[in-house]
Amino acid sequence: MVDSDGLEWRKSSYSGPSSYVEVAVSADHVYLRKSSEPDVRLVFSHEEWRTFVRGLRDRQSNGDRPVNGDRPAHED
Repeated sequence: MVDSDGLEWRKSSYSGPSSYVEVAVSADHVYLRKSSEPDVRLVFSHEEWRTFVRGLRDRQSNGDRPVNGDRPAHED
């Protein structure tokens, strides 16, 4: 999907069916957004993006839970 800024958004393969994360790449930046809030974007330089993805991969290879799993569980 290409938006009005000319960015081509791709759905993450790790996303769910109803609410998902999308990524777009330009010459200077990588953009990240939630499908439920398409006007809110995180903007990374390419180096920042590589560092971010490397950190996620390191967590995964160390057996850590996914980032959204960091939320504390509710106790009754």
